[in-house]
Amino acid sequence: MYEPSHADLQRRAGQPPPLSPAAFVNAAQYANVLEGRFKQLQDEREAVQKKTFTKWVNSHLARVTCRIGDLYTDLRDGRMLIRLLEVLSGEQLVSAPQPPALAPAPALTSASLPLCPCP
Repeated sequence: MYEPSHADLQRRAGQPPPLSPAAFVNAAQYANVLEGRFKQLQDEREAVQKKTFTKWVNSHLARVTCRIGDLYTDLRDGRMLIRLLEVLSGEQLVSAPQPPALAPAPALTSASLPLCPCP
């Protein structure tokens, strides 16, 4: 035997359907609440992942007495990232930077001096 649903009973009783303008405002507010909660959970998850990865990086960099504080800023220029890759691979990827060699100064000759009129 057929039993009417709750929505059927509401329509028969003269009540507005569930998606009336008033219900839509509530649904929109509810959607905003859900969206805010979703964003909050995403931010929390990202913070946990950042903290976990930072600890993992520091556990490996401890072998060469290095440490990062903030994952994004400390790896930005690539130096600590190269150190991490060197630790993980066991190879030296970049040699120590050498100061640039000074080129000998060109010899001054009378031909290279500007001609000045004598006073």
